[in-house]
Amino acid sequence: MPFKSGDRYREPEANEIEHVGLYFQLGVRRIDQKAFDSICNEGLKTSEPVAAYATASDAQKVDKIAMALALAEAANRWPTAEICRMPHNNPGFDIEIRLTDGSVHYIEVKGTRSHEPRFFISSGEIEYSLAHAAGYSIWIYHSIDLDRKTGILVEHDGAVTDSEFDLCPTQYRGRLKPPRFDRSRQHPGLAHSE
Repeated sequence: MPFKSGDRYREPEANEIEHVGLYFQLGVRRIDQKAFDSICNEGLKTSEPVAAYATASDAQKVDKIAMALALAEAANRWPTAEICRMPHNNPGFDIEIRLTDGSVHYIEVKGTRSHEPRFFISSGEIEYSLAHAAGYSIWIYHSIDLDRKTGILVEHDGAVTDSEFDLCPTQYRGRLKPPRFDRSRQHPGLAHSE
């Protein structure tokens, strides 16, 4: 939230002070309930939607459309190149473009139904983009229409870094700490009938 709404500060007391620099130096300030409610209500109106996981069915449809659009775009851009779609679980990129001059270009494809180019990306995909920045692009198809099988392409050449993208970690890797792990027991498993 910005400090001001128009030419007025959202915190009413700040509007009564001639030099507000010292007022805002304090990281925590008391405000009345009315001002607090007003700021919260404004924040709820303007907050950006958070990217969420799609259903498995929708995710598969979106991925299929994004890949089809990307493969068609690649064939159009590089008609003499060898265009190879990688296996679905390929680490780092989805399409390999082998150009006639011997160079290789890697394309990571993302798809979303969101009207903004929002996507999930793994740390491995980011690391691959950093290691192969000179020959790497990410193509993001947003506003994907499942019925018309269309989307809008936004692309970036080079590494995926926080200077060009808003990158937020969304998952944690976990492991149960000892001593609880030490007290685990073997599960007997399921019986098989012949």
